[in-house]
Amino acid sequence: MGGNQGKPAGNVVTLDAVRQRRAFIALAHADEHWCQTRASFALSGIELTDDDAERAGRLLAGVVSLEEVYAEIRRKARLLEE
Repeated sequence: MGGNQGKPAGNVVTLDAVRQRRAFIALAHADEHWCQTRASFALSGIELTDDDAERAGRLLAGVVSLEEVYAEIRRKARLLEE
């Protein structure tokens, strides 16, 4: 028997977390403003991802504030620069 038995390998995500993420994405895709924003970005050659839709859905649901979304985007940008 391996010494790592019973320990998860990699990131473990609960089914509830996956369902909640999908719900936020669906909420964003159902929002007219998100659809218009996505279309505007597409016209500029920028494709928004499910991560972007999830973030928008959390904002629409009132789970996060606009300031928190801005901070999250800045953190992500800094990680990409490294």
